[in-house]
Amino acid sequence: ELSFRLRERYALYAELGHVLGDATLLYGKLAYLGARGEESYQGETFSKTYAGIAYGAGLRTRLGGQLYLQLELLQADYEWKTARTGAFRPVSTTGSIGLGWHF
Repeated sequence: ELSFRLRERYALYAELGHVLGDATLLYGKLAYLGARGEESYQGETFSKTYAGIAYGAGLRTRLGGQLYLQLELLQADYEWKTARTGAFRPVSTTGSIGLGWHF
């Protein structure tokens, strides 16, 4: 059985947004991704590096003062790699909700 885990992930990204009303920002995001992956198969573990891109959209709205609420959806697509059991490509879709403080 093949198992896989991405570790040591990083991203460099840019956001382009449009202000809606007085307190809301709608934005798009494009990112370059990097990670180290570990695949395990029949007791052996192999380490590989991965690169990819991510794209998504989000919304930030001010709740009052410097506090804001953020909603974001991001799709990450990494490059194809060959493993002992064939080729595969790590992908993920992540949704997030957060509170932030604007300095």
